[in-house]
Amino acid sequence: MKNLVKIVKLSLAAVGVLSVVSTSMSAEGLPAKSILPFASYDKNQDGFVSKSEFIQVNSARASAKETQGMPLMHSANAPDFSEYDTDKDGQLSESEFLKSCKHCHVNR
Repeated sequence: MKNLVKIVKLSLAAVGVLSVVSTSMSAEGLPAKSILPFASYDKNQDGFVSKSEFIQVNSARASAKETQGMPLMHSANAPDFSEYDTDKDGQLSESEFLKSCKHCHVNR
């Protein structure tokens, strides 16, 4: 009987953990919170993030948050692609992306 109680408790704990993990994920398996890695934006894996890739990922993430009833914090002052594209070549290198992510999230 004690073993059965332990099994039930472990099963309930596992279900709880899985529901928290699934709630914190958004569209395309992207986390709803935190800074996404460069590779999440570089959909075609060419080593750069185009404006369309940038918009696609941000839109999917915002849509998933909205669907889950999560607040869209800082959406009004979210950085635009042009703020990330510091050399104005129309694409983001990993270096540009990382520098901009640090700068934008520190200044919120």
